[in-house]
Amino acid sequence: MSAGKYGDALEDCKRAVDLDPHNPKILLRLARIYTSLGQPEEAIATFARIRPAPSVKDMTPAKDMLRHVRAAQHALKDGTSASMVLHPLDMAEKLLGVGALKPRKWQLMRGEALLKMGDANSLGDAQNIAMSLLRLNSQDPEALVLRGRALYSQGENDKAVQHFRKALSCDPDFKDAIKWLRTVQKLERMKEEGNMHYKAGRWQAAFDQYTSALEVDPTNKGTNSKILQNRALCRLKLKQYDDAIADCEKAIALDPQYIKARKTKANALGLAEKWEAAVREWKAIGELDPEDRTIPREVRKAELELKKSQRKDYYKILGIEKTAGDTEIKKAYRKLAIVHHPDKNPGDANAEARFKDISEAYETLSDPQCVPFLTPPVALDYLLTTSQEARALRQRRRPCRPGRHVRRRRHGRRHRPGHSLFHDGRRRRPLRRRRHGRRFPRRPRLLLQRPQPRPRRLPAELPLLLTIRPRGG
Repeated sequence: MSAGKYGDALEDCKRAVDLDPHNPKILLRLARIYTSLGQPEEAIATFARIRPAPSVKDMTPAKDMLRHVRAAQHALKDGTSASMVLHPLDMAEKLLGVGALKPRKWQLMRGEALLKMGDANSLGDAQNIAMSLLRLNSQDPEALVLRGRALYSQGENDKAVQHFRKALSCDPDFKDAIKWLRTVQKLERMKEEGNMHYKAGRWQAAFDQYTSALEVDPTNKGTNSKILQNRALCRLKLKQYDDAIADCEKAIALDPQYIKARKTKANALGLAEKWEAAVREWKAIGELDPEDRTIPREVRKAELELKKSQRKDYYKILGIEKTAGDTEIKKAYRKLAIVHHPDKNPGDANAEARFKDISEAYETLSDPQCVPFLTPPVALDYLLTTSQEARALRQRRRPCRPGRHVRRRRHGRRHRPGHSLFHDGRRRRPLRRRRHGRRFPRRPRLLLQRPQPRPRRLPAELPLLLTIRPRGG
C-alpha cells in the first residue's frame, strides 16, 4: 500500500482473510484497500464483518465516497446539468489512494457527462477518456461506444459508425451500440436526401427533409448546426429571409465558430434589406476569419447598398422588382396613380407628395437613358473593380518600344517585328490601333441587367444617382 501497489495488496489481504476470516486487523486493512481502489460498497460490507465495530473515522471515507458516486449516478440518470455529475466525481476521486487508477465505471460516467456538455474541449476530453480505456482493453464495448459518440458529436459520422460496429462485434447484444448506430445512419441518410433535393432545385422538399432530420437527435449540436444552416439556404431560395436569419442564429448558438452560418446570415440580412446589420455581421466575420480575402469585398458591397438604401428607391416606390420590364413598370404606375391621386384623396395632405414620388419614379424608370445609371450594386462593384484593375494593368505593363521593324534579342529569345516586350521580359502581341498608331488596352465594359442604348450625355434634370466613380476615370 505504501508503494501504491493496491492490486497486489488486495490479493495478499484476500489470502490472509482466507487463512484467518475473523481477524479484525486484516479485515480493517482489506476495507481500506477497497476504499483506496474506489470500491466503497465492498469496503462498507467488509467493515460490517469486523467485531468489535470499527470507529467512525475509519468508515467515513468509504461512506462519503459511496454518497458522491450515487449522487453522480442519479444526476446522470435524471438528465440534470453535467456539472452536477462532474463535481461529485471530483470529490470521490479525492478519496482514492495515492497513485491508484480511477475506476472504469467512474471514467465512463465522466465521459457521458462531457458528451452532454457538447463543446469542443469537452468532446476532446471525452475522447481522451475513451482512448485511455481502450489502451487497457481494445475490445471494451462501452469505451468503443463512448469514442464513437464523441466522433459523432464532432461530425465524423463515418468513423463513429465504424466504432459502433466494432462494439457490436465485441458484444452483439449491446443495446447502446445498436441505438447509436441506427441514429447515425438515419440522420446521415436524411441529410443526404435533403442535399439531393437542394441540388436538384426542389427547395420545399429539401426544407421538409432538413426539418425532419433535426428531430432525429436534438442533442447533437455539431450536426444540427449544419442542418440548420442548410435549412436557412432553402429559406433563402423560398424568399423567407426572416426565417432564414432565425435558423442561422440557432446554428450560431449551437456552434459559435461556424463561419459558414454567419456568412449565410449576412447574406440573408442583405436580401431582407437590413444593410446596417449586414455590414456589422460582415465585419464580425472578418474579425473571426482575417485570412479570407473575399470578406472585405462583401463589406464594401454592403456599405454601398447601405448608402443606396438611404436614397430614394424608385423600384420600391412602385413596388416592383429591380428586374421588372417596361410593361410591369407601366402597370404598377397606373395602379398606384389611381389609388394615390390627390383628387381621389381630398382630405389626405400627403397624397400629393406620394403622387409626385410615384410620377418621378415612373419617369425615371421608363427613360432608357436613365436606367443604366440605376445599375445594381453588383454591376457598380464590377465597374469599380475592373477600372482599378485596368489602371493597374496599364501602369504595370507599359511596353518598351524598340521600333516596329527592329530585331532584338532579349533573355535569349529572338524578338519578332511587330511585337513588344514588357519590363519583366515577357512578349506580348500588338494591341488594337487607332488612326495614328497609338496602342491602348481594351477598356472594361459595364455589364447591365437589361441591355439599353448607351446614353451620350446625362440629362440635366436627372439627379446625380451614381456617386462612386473610379479613380482616374
